[in-house]
Amino acid sequence: MEQSSLSINATVFLQAMVFAALVLVTTYGIYPRLRRVLEERAQRISDGMAESEQARSTQAASARESHRILVDARREAAQMIDVAHVRANELIAAAKEQAISVTQRDIAAASELMAREIEATRVALRAEVAGLSLSAASKILGRKVDATRHADLLDELKTELH
Repeated sequence: MEQSSLSINATVFLQAMVFAALVLVTTYGIYPRLRRVLEERAQRISDGMAESEQARSTQAASARESHRILVDARREAAQMIDVAHVRANELIAAAKEQAISVTQRDIAAASELMAREIEATRVALRAEVAGLSLSAASKILGRKVDATRHADLLDELKTELH
């Protein structure tokens, strides 16, 4: 029996030695490598999270900037439309003024032309009446009336009529 007791002690001792060797190999060989791999992975995850947060803040800033640009563009477009309306109204007013001016000029020219034509017609009518009067006076008097006497008679007639 003693032999079996020794063999159990030797077995336990050997198992303890193997266990101690396994702990040493794990502690100084495997664990540092595993820890380094885990730390690298944690660093990559941390870097990825930081990049993600930076991208999120960049996206938010870009969204704010694009919104600001859009608001500015709408404001500028509204101002351009207002300026175009004002300019269109100015052009319409100028065209109306020009049309009124041209119409008034045409009316004045037509009135002046009518006045000249009326005066020319009066002068022609007076000359014709004078000729007829001279002819009638010659027939009534039975003699010919000279042009000077005729003009004097017409002047007298004009003053009497006016």
